[in-house]
Amino acid sequence: MGKPTDRMISYAEQLLDELGYDPMNTTSII
Repeated sequence: MGKPTDRMISYAEQLLDELGYDPMNTTSII
């Protein structure tokens, strides 16, 4: 953690989680 990319990834995962997506199953979105 601490890297800008890591922060963006964790932030994206938070948004996806709030929307109800499974972070381990979002290859189609990425």
